[in-house]
Amino acid sequence: MRARAGVVGAAAMVLVACGSLADAQGPATIELDMSAPRPTAQLQIGQEPPVTAIFDTGAAGSILRLDYAQRLDLPRQGAARAAGVGGRPVEGFRTTISGSLGGAQFDSSLAVALDIPLPLPGIDAIISPNVFAGRLVRFDFTAARAQVLPRDAANTPRVAAVPYMGEDSHGRINRTPAVEVLLPNGQTVMAMADTGALGGLRLPLAMAEQLTLLAQLEPRDPVRMIGREIPAFTGRVSGVVRVGPLELRDPEVIFIDSTDHPSVVGFDVLRQGVLVLDPLERRSWFLLG
Repeated sequence: MRARAGVVGAAAMVLVACGSLADAQGPATIELDMSAPRPTAQLQIGQEPPVTAIFDTGAAGSILRLDYAQRLDLPRQGAARAAGVGGRPVEGFRTTISGSLGGAQFDSSLAVALDIPLPLPGIDAIISPNVFAGRLVRFDFTAARAQVLPRDAANTPRVAAVPYMGEDSHGRINRTPAVEVLLPNGQTVMAMADTGALGGLRLPLAMAEQLTLLAQLEPRDPVRMIGREIPAFTGRVSGVVRVGPLELRDPEVIFIDSTDHPSVVGFDVLRQGVLVLDPLERRSWFLLG
């Protein structure tokens, strides 16, 4: 999984997996809590009461807080490790989960259990849309819901899809949803569509020199990733930035001082439209609501 995006950078460099293929099922609706910085829903596994989970499109696999996984007495299927504060390793284990997110059931999906090394009070899990592989996941943010739909022609958007970005390697699922971003200078970049990322549009700091800014860059709090903090700056870009079909005029952009961090479209922008994912075929659509 990717260690540089999403709430925990998809957390697990350590996880070998995406969700299992789901059997064809009827539509199901997941009610989203949109009041927090990231969309959350109620997760239930086994007989334990529901807990709050982030529904994170930037996570290639799901993560459970270690104490929650231990309460569930989940099977241990191998060691897992992620980088914690200062690069110190955080130990955990791989497991398989079945349950429901909101009103949508999922079966036999791989996950990791570990002490998530980020401040996420009240959060016991981060769930990847890959748990619904074999179906479509349609995030209708303005209606505060996600729908899990049969993967058929009636539910598939009729416009061209954008392939997921990244590459799978060494048994790790690294690919995540993407959206095209057209900048005022005519340059098109592929950006991760990441509901787990705070803020709006993130670009590499080097790109600031290629764009017209309305004021000088201002330092801001660093972007926190697993095992590190990345220096970041805020700048307002002059002109229209197109994120898929959505137009942003003179948007504020976060510029990340990192050469290996992908461009990201965060939750503040995504919540203005509709995001449709096909985890099986690794393709995505960003649409106007």
